[in-house]
Amino acid sequence: MAILKDLVAAPQALSLLDQSAVSAGNFFTLIYLGRQLDTEQYGFFSLAMLSILFLANLQRALITRPMELLKGAESAEHFLGRLIVLFRVLCLMTLIAIALLGVFSIRFFPYPYLFASCAAYVVCFFLQETMRRYWYAINSIRDAFRSDLISYGGQVAGLFAVEAIWGVNGSNAFMMMAATSLAAFAWDVRVSNLCGAAPRWSMRDIVRQNWRISKWLILSVFVIWGAGQVYPLLVAALGPVAVGIFAACGNIMRGISLLVQTVDNYLPSRAAALLHEKGVREFRRHLARTVSCNACVGLLFSLVVYVFADRIMHVVYDGAYDGNTNVLRWMVPGVFCSLMGAILGSYSLAMADARASFMANLAATVCTFTVGYWCIRTYGITGAAIASSLTATTSMIVQGYLVAARLKAFERSIHNA
Repeated sequence: MAILKDLVAAPQALSLLDQSAVSAGNFFTLIYLGRQLDTEQYGFFSLAMLSILFLANLQRALITRPMELLKGAESAEHFLGRLIVLFRVLCLMTLIAIALLGVFSIRFFPYPYLFASCAAYVVCFFLQETMRRYWYAINSIRDAFRSDLISYGGQVAGLFAVEAIWGVNGSNAFMMMAATSLAAFAWDVRVSNLCGAAPRWSMRDIVRQNWRISKWLILSVFVIWGAGQVYPLLVAALGPVAVGIFAACGNIMRGISLLVQTVDNYLPSRAAALLHEKGVREFRRHLARTVSCNACVGLLFSLVVYVFADRIMHVVYDGAYDGNTNVLRWMVPGVFCSLMGAILGSYSLAMADARASFMANLAATVCTFTVGYWCIRTYGITGAAIASSLTATTSMIVQGYLVAARLKAFERSIHNA
């Protein structure tokens, strides 16, 4: 029991538990709302959620990711002071984010109550997510896990409560999610001594330091979104019902997202250590083994979804999307290629080559707005599913080519030395 307790308390295990709690909470929310809302309502909810996720990626690029990378050798007191100043910067960013959300709302989900609830959620989510990344930066994964249990665990319980009392819809779902994020943030403030600390940085210095990192991360956000996540917005031209169908099918494929996230969190550092400790040959063997093992898992998942698509859709959504299993089946190759692309991208990062992931996503973005756009205009919702798989395949192929080229360059440099 003592060994098991130590194992669960290890940072790696806690990180996996935390990510599982976040992924499970979001997955359940999307599936549950897909069952409770009609297709048109779910389409508008999905467009609103996608807009918020885009703003969340901008927040990470501008605020939290630079904070994590700049932690360095700063003392706990100085780093807490940095966090206080970042919250002041976050206030300005939140106002800009709400203005952008208003633009998205006018174009994609033109309902004042839905916009207001989304704005409330953006404010509370930004606060809690900043504290979550702070816990990770100081390696206090246990506190991050407790905070996420309050937020995402409360989110699941809150959905049942809202449905039982008022009946759930997109607006009150976002308000409930805002409330649980705010509760988690309040807990974070209480245990972090945030109110008792004093800032030790000027806002100008913080902004300058962050921007040196953020300007490149912002570019990555846009190409990553163009490489696949933008598809529901393109499908919006077909109407909210089409968006609801596309989102419902996409939710099923999120079953493999935990594996992708675990790969992103764990593999780059592990592969980098292997490269420096045991050399290129062992690195190549490790790459082959990892790709083979994960390909088996990905193929098994893809095969199950493809063969049992009708049954899965019926059980998950209680018959609401039974006539759209062809869309789900066309998404299957894309999910497999996304998993393989994430693995190859991790090995690129291990070789200190961030350019490969950027170029792969850039190629996929070009595919999205050329072939993908044509597929949607020609074949509608089915074309969107086909295009999403073609985009993921393009990214994987480019990523694989660049990894192979980088490995050959490493081997040549060793041979010449």
